[in-house]
This record gives sequence, C-alpha cells and structure tokens, in this order.
Amino acid sequence: MKRIARVLPVAVLLGLPLSVLAAPGGRDGKPPKPPIEAIEACVDLAEDDACSFVIDDEEVSGVCMAGPRPEAPLACRPDDAPER
Repeated sequence: MKRIARVLPVAVLLGLPLSVLAAPGGRDGKPPKPPIEAIEACVDLAEDDACSFVIDDEEVSGVCMAGPRPEAPLACRPDDAPER
C-alpha cells in the first residue's frame, strides 16, 4: 500500500494508466503468468484441447496452450485473448 501511495502521484503526473500498476506480471518484458484456474483447467488435457474455467464468477472458454518457456505448464488461453 505504501508503494502505491508513492508511485501513484508519479504515475498520474506521467499520464500512465492505473491499470499498468495493477497488472500482474508483464512489467519485466515477460508475458504475465496465467491465473491458477487457467492452469488447473488443462491438468488432464493436451495442447490444443478445448478448455474452460471460472474466474470472477465468469466462465471463460479457450484452448490449452503451452507457455513460452519449456518448463511452463499448459494453461487455458481464452478465445478472446489478444495475440502474443
């Protein structure tokens, strides 16, 4: 909370959208990590299998995809996700 209180005025002065401060991952140039629900949705599935999960009371449908790193688990990539 203290970090946001220090960074918020600077972000406002620079005109940065607040969503940048709240976004999980992605700050170091790497793509954000998928939520655990997306990973759990593909535990018993193979790459390119249809999948779905619930997050924030909303059902999300997608396809199981491998992550960018070899050790990354499969995760359900939503159908409406932006291209990489």
